[in-house]
Amino acid sequence: MRGAAGRTARASDCGRGDAVEGSGDAGIQTVFADVESAVDVYVSSINRILRRKNLSEIDIPILMWHGALDENVKVETARYVSENLPNCTPVFMEQEGHLSLIYTHAEEIFKTLLKQE
Repeated sequence: MRGAAGRTARASDCGRGDAVEGSGDAGIQTVFADVESAVDVYVSSINRILRRKNLSEIDIPILMWHGALDENVKVETARYVSENLPNCTPVFMEQEGHLSLIYTHAEEIFKTLLKQE
């Protein structure tokens, strides 16, 4: 996934959850800000991908998580994109929606991203 500056977006771009358990409201706000930042990077990347005429030209590795119940970005669109990106590894969560996916599976997603660095 490419970030706003055109470089590969990494989990570290979204924060590593500097807030720890027991850090109170400020810690929770930090975590939600990090998640919101990650979602912004993801959405802007998907928008750039969808504007391309030939998805097969995108040769960077992409890990795609998508909630099948998402009403903002239909699962059919996500499946089309994942099937036409040569280096895409999709993960479809059947019982998740647009934002519930990241809130419910954030730890799993961030751990996977950290393994990629």
